[in-house]
Parts: sequence; structure tokens; C-alpha cells
Amino acid sequence: MSPVNDPRFFRFLSIAGGILLVTGIFFSFLHVDGIQHITTQINPESPLSSLNETLEQVRYDALHPFEPEPFPPLPPADDDEYIAICLGVREPDPDIAEWFAHYYHHHGIRRFYVIDDGSEPPLSEREGLYNIPSSAITFDYIHRSERPTDIQKYMFLERCTKPNRGKHTWMGYLDADEYIEMRDPNGRQPKTLVEWLKAWETYRHVGAVAAQWLTHNSNGLEKRPTKPCRKAFTRCIVNDESGDNQHVKMFAKLDLVDEIKSVHHIGTGNGTKQVGEHGDETGATRAPITHDFWAIHHYGIKSKEQFDEKHSRNAALDWPTADDLFDRVNSFDSYECPQLASYYP
Repeated sequence: MSPVNDPRFFRFLSIAGGILLVTGIFFSFLHVDGIQHITTQINPESPLSSLNETLEQVRYDALHPFEPEPFPPLPPADDDEYIAICLGVREPDPDIAEWFAHYYHHHGIRRFYVIDDGSEPPLSEREGLYNIPSSAITFDYIHRSERPTDIQKYMFLERCTKPNRGKHTWMGYLDADEYIEMRDPNGRQPKTLVEWLKAWETYRHVGAVAAQWLTHNSNGLEKRPTKPCRKAFTRCIVNDESGDNQHVKMFAKLDLVDEIKSVHHIGTGNGTKQVGEHGDETGATRAPITHDFWAIHHYGIKSKEQFDEKHSRNAALDWPTADDLFDRVNSFDSYECPQLASYYP
């Protein structure tokens, strides 16, 4: 009998066509990362009798899209809230959700203090602003009528530090464009952020520990990218002591904080010092520039479109952004620094 006259031939074509159709639909639900998952589900050598089972598996997977495994492996959650992060912000960039996810998942942070400088509507009332449990965020709203002149120092000291003494050992004073990466100069597994700061807790003469900026340029982008921030901006400027990488941000022992000298320099009392990653005393800037044990990836300019939006927003806030910052950062030699591009979530 000719194959075209054999009913089994048409049944085979029908089943095979169904598989191809459902597989195509399934791929439309998946990120590229999920392709490996589905290809493991279809065995081209399966006998005809198992095709129905394969089709059912494909249909199930299409309704339950593949979720990539976290990368790198996530640290334990800081459920004791040993560390907290203070963030002062108004009308943040939409990628602030990525920032929250980075610290919640990749550093285990379970307490964020968000000092909202008069956003309308308040950030606490907006949906989709963050993609972590709302229980991890404490919002504090500053009404325009009570806004002091030196807003950043006021937010950090009066609204973040003083009300929360005794609740945490360390407070990190960060911006929403700063992402920490833990490192090890010998290629070993880096300490987690909690492990790193617990080691510094034992040094009584240390009041704050500074991480150095690792500044990203615009990657040549004029428009806001469709990719997330960490994947879109993968070029860092070289360490030039006249450049932006000289700046630091600090994690301070909360009960010792007595002065916000600047957003880059947290003053501490009882005769304690602020030090860099090698124990060297530092202020708002540090030389030589090093990123051996940790680094703060600073996405301060992003694309030209995003920079212009930020510049306009900050001018209205009296948070000055230098007019020449975009061109200045892009003027430095740069290199590929994709360390955070592979992070998920």
C-alpha cells in the first residue's frame, strides 16, 4: 500500500502538525533562556505511541512558562535585618524595580527605608514600583511644606538614621542607580554582603566601610533601552583618579552615625574611622581606587534620553546634576564589565 493511502500516515501527520503548532505557541511564551527546557521535553526518537504523551507535556509547559534559575546562587535572607538600606528618592526611574530585586535577592536585604521626597502620588501608593514583598519596604514621605534646604543630609540623618538606631547593625546609604557586586581577588567564592560586614563589625575603631564606584558609561545609547539596566549598560570607565571611580559610598554602624558629611561620606562618632576595603582611612573619595572585595556599579548616566530626564528631574528638586556629566563620563576610556549582566533576577 502506498504511504499516502495508509490511514496511519495521516494520523502521524496530524499529530506531528499538532506538536509543531503547540511548540510554536509555547516558544512565544518563553524567553530565549527557556528554549533548552522545552527541547529536553521532545524526544525525536519517541515511538508513535508516545506522541500523545509528548503533546500533553508540551501543552502543560506552554501554560507554565519556564522560570530561569537564579544566578549567581542566592545568599541566605537577612531575616534578622542585620543590614538595612536607606534610599532617598523622588520620581524614580522605572528600573527602580530592578534595583529592589538586586538587593533583595542577591544580597538578602529585608529592610529598605525609602525616604520619598514629595513624589506625586506618593511612592507608597504606586503599584508595580517594586517586585519584592512590600513588607520589606518602609516608606517615609516628606511633604513639600516641610522640605529643608539640605534635603539629602536631612533624609539620611533625621529620617533614616535617628529613628532606626538599635534596629540594625549596619545602614547602607545608597542611590537607586548603585548596584553592589561582591568579589574576591583570589578567584574564590566571595563573601556575602552580610559576611563581609560581620567581619568588619569586630573592628571597634571602624565606624563605616566604603565601597568604591565602578562607573558605567552610556554604551553609546541615545534612547532608553528595552533591556534591563544591568544588561543594557556593560561598559565601565577605567580607574582614573580624576574620574568618577574615585567616589565611594558607605555602610556605617548605625548606632555610631553622627553626621552626614555628604552622600559619599558618613561621619561616625566615638573616635571611629571610615575606611576603605583594605582598612585605609577614607573620606568621600579614595585613592588608589580598588574593587577587590566589593564594588558599586554606578549607572549614573544611562542613555542620553534617561540622562536628560534625570537632569530635568533633579534640577526641579535642587539635586544638581552637572550639565557636562554625560559627556564627561563618556570621555574616559572604557572596557567591557559584564559582571552584573548575567544576574537573575
